[in-house]
Amino acid sequence: MIAKLLAKLDGPGRRAVAVLVILAMICVCYYTIARSPLLKLRQSGEKLRNVRRTYAGAMKELAGLSKLKKRLAEAEQQLDQERQQCFTVAQASGFFESINTIALGHGLSPKSRLISKPRYVAGQDDQARRRSLATQSTKISVVGNYFDIVGFIDELTDRPQKVYIADLHINRTSRQDARPKATFNVIVMTDSAEI
Repeated sequence: MIAKLLAKLDGPGRRAVAVLVILAMICVCYYTIARSPLLKLRQSGEKLRNVRRTYAGAMKELAGLSKLKKRLAEAEQQLDQERQQCFTVAQASGFFESINTIALGHGLSPKSRLISKPRYVAGQDDQARRRSLATQSTKISVVGNYFDIVGFIDELTDRPQKVYIADLHINRTSRQDARPKATFNVIVMTDSAEI
């Protein structure tokens, strides 16, 4: 059938059709040969885009990590500042032992003193405790003049370390004795890194 069509054409027409057929065969052959590398090229392009997306995501995470490191460094610096205002274990022990002497110096009669063990945030393991602060307290009862009690409390809290007074109750001891009795808790922050 193709031969009949070619026979009807004149010489230049036959050459043109032959050239077109050859070009079509070249295109088909090229497409067949080049199809596999083109597919691989497209797949490589997709892989490259995935790698770029992954890289961009990793860079965002890295930026977030650097911000997190900065916040952690700030928190550690703040903890160090807090530690400077805390008692060491030896200082806290000495402070609690000297409370009766300080009370006597203000003309007060110390009645009782119960020292607690250091308290940590609940659920902390030993490693977390070593990097945190603990509280330690003592419950105190003294009897004396009201202004002596106030001076005693002022002396307890007038320290470079943090000392807190909690649950302060002042009552008269009895009808015959006009001197008030003060009961309160003295709470100190202890650097648990040394415990």
